[in-house]
Amino acid sequence: MLSTIRSKFYCFYALIALFLVCIMTIVLQSNLKTISTNEILLEEFRYIRNYSRLIHLLQKERGLTANYFSNRTAENKVNLENARSNTDEQLGIFANTLDASGTTSRITQIRNQADQGKSVPSSTTKEYSLIIYRLIRALSSNSFIENFHHTPQYLIVENLISTREHLGKLRAYITTLLNNKSASEQDSPYIDSENSYYLAAKENLLSILNQEYPEITQDITRSNHIKSAENFIQIYSEIKVINLSPNEWFRLSTQAMDYYLSIQNKLNSLIEEKLTQNIKSSKTTALAASTTTILAITLSFIFFVKYLNLFSSRISTLNIKMKSILSTNNYRIEIYDKNDDEISEISNSLNTLLKFTNSLIEEKDRLASRDKLTNLYNRHKFSELFALELERYKRHGTIFSLCIFDIDFFKKINDIYGHMIGDEVLVKLSSEISKNIRTNDVFARWGGEEFVLLLPSTTIQSALIFAEKIREIVEKISFTRNFNITISIGATEVTQADTQDSLIIRSDEALYESKKTGRNKVTSK
Repeated sequence: MLSTIRSKFYCFYALIALFLVCIMTIVLQSNLKTISTNEILLEEFRYIRNYSRLIHLLQKERGLTANYFSNRTAENKVNLENARSNTDEQLGIFANTLDASGTTSRITQIRNQADQGKSVPSSTTKEYSLIIYRLIRALSSNSFIENFHHTPQYLIVENLISTREHLGKLRAYITTLLNNKSASEQDSPYIDSENSYYLAAKENLLSILNQEYPEITQDITRSNHIKSAENFIQIYSEIKVINLSPNEWFRLSTQAMDYYLSIQNKLNSLIEEKLTQNIKSSKTTALAASTTTILAITLSFIFFVKYLNLFSSRISTLNIKMKSILSTNNYRIEIYDKNDDEISEISNSLNTLLKFTNSLIEEKDRLASRDKLTNLYNRHKFSELFALELERYKRHGTIFSLCIFDIDFFKKINDIYGHMIGDEVLVKLSSEISKNIRTNDVFARWGGEEFVLLLPSTTIQSALIFAEKIREIVEKISFTRNFNITISIGATEVTQADTQDSLIIRSDEALYESKKTGRNKVTSK
């Protein structure tokens, strides 16, 4: 009789446990898929955000170019030089994801022609517009954002970029005409055409935007900056008053452009916040589902033990181990059960679940802290370790040094041999340096071809000796195509007044000095 009761209990409890585990697995898989989808969307959105900033900077450079070469003042020159510098910096972000070298080369050519007087302002404006047009067209087929393409937010961003672009063309073209005090019948079709394109793009933007963010639609509709710029265009288009103030037009149009930019920044924040919240919500749901299911299994087990008083020792052991895992978050623990019955099957299922959970956690931690190409620490993880080392110094006075270095003429390597060889360079350099650092040194990829090395318990004198050793090691590395590389290094030592930013800035300045004074050297500051 007892054997029959035990058998029924085994079967009944095993069915309940299996049912709950299945539910948890389904819920976990669903939430993990949601998390993965939203993380991909967030990454793609951040790519679009940087891409749209590149377009914005090119639009700004185009407008300032038209303004400067029609009105050559010192202030306009400084503004143009700053705009060019910002554009070049943003282009660097896309070194591996678009034809940055071709785009950069064309921009450099346009700048040189404008600087040397080989191109009239209107032609320069059109050349800039052609580059921007190609970038906008490329956005719709960009494989880096294939998932984000299918969201309403993409249509909003795309139409907002188009609206700003048509207004930017009008800003540059009318600025040139007003500064030159010239207007002809040939200009009218172009201005009227661009104005109609601008108004159509704006109408599409408002229509799509109103479905998702009606309050932002109202902000655009009520904007005095936009109305002022549109009124100016209307007046100029109708009566061609060439003695209108070019500075006033440039100010009004720039205010309108900047207002659209502020709208874009606001949308960026809203979109990123929503995606981030979706990820957090899915993670919370997954954790709640796991915790709830495990708790349900435990409670059902306790209930049956209380009323049937069977197999209490084994199930109690199982319960203790599961609680230990939950309290310590140590999912590497394995539950051993040598029997061959329903309870042992539950143990095996839980072991599988623990291994699955642990593998997810380990993979998440690895992806969050490692650079995909070089397997070095990424910038985010380095910042965490950097903060701990700086805090240790503030508390205990444990000195450390920081080195930043990058590969000399790395862009030329990519241009000549291609990005696959460029990747080989990054991987091999990372591997060789990793072999020659201490276990407590922190080596990370800072971005692109730039790396950072944190040297605990190291003075600047020792850091310079070590940096020179690294420089020599890199110089001797050979590659598939039979070429060598060099690196320029900037080093600094921590002081009581330092923050992370100040140390990075000082190391960067030392790196710049190394490059400025010949490259392939170590400089401290």
